[in-house]
Amino acid sequence: VDAPIRVIPNGVDLEYFEPTRPSGRGYVPNRIVFTGNMSYRPNVDAVQHLVTAVLPRIRREIPDVQLCIVGMDPTPAVRRLADADRVVVTGRVDDVRPYFDSAAVAVAPLRVARGLQNKVLEAMAMRVPVVASPPAFEGISAVAGRDLLVAADPAAFSRAVVTLLRDPAARERYAAAGRTCVETTHNWNRLLQRLEALVVGG
Repeated sequence: VDAPIRVIPNGVDLEYFEPTRPSGRGYVPNRIVFTGNMSYRPNVDAVQHLVTAVLPRIRREIPDVQLCIVGMDPTPAVRRLADADRVVVTGRVDDVRPYFDSAAVAVAPLRVARGLQNKVLEAMAMRVPVVASPPAFEGISAVAGRDLLVAADPAAFSRAVVTLLRDPAARERYAAAGRTCVETTHNWNRLLQRLEALVVGG
């Protein structure tokens, strides 16, 4: 008899990815952040698309918006996107959490994605409102429009980011909903308990 198949989704260490800015310390207004391995081709494509097609639209509405591209091994193409303090390419960092803490919005404009995007889950866990493309949203147990915003094209993506940057109440609403979503559906402690129960129970 074939055993039934059970799927355990990916998760986040919620004790590690715990927001630390209740006082607002470290927060940079109008900062958006993208995180990931910056030699990974889909991430390279995503930030190039972000800088060329999306960021100019955001900047027309919010001229002082700043983009932080945070991640190891940025390719020469990614490094060339750096533009003083308007677009910051960090390279490898010891701890990504301060960048989440400092950001108003996390973005994931991937046009090609393979598997569930940890960058989205980590931002949600850190109570940073997320704007994601449909490929970046795929596989995440969340409700678009409640837990995060999902936008498919540059115009819609930029509108979503601008809306969040301009509306502190909306940012807080999505920040709280995102954290609750991850606690409920992508919590490693709960997921590992499910896995243990399956192993022990046969």
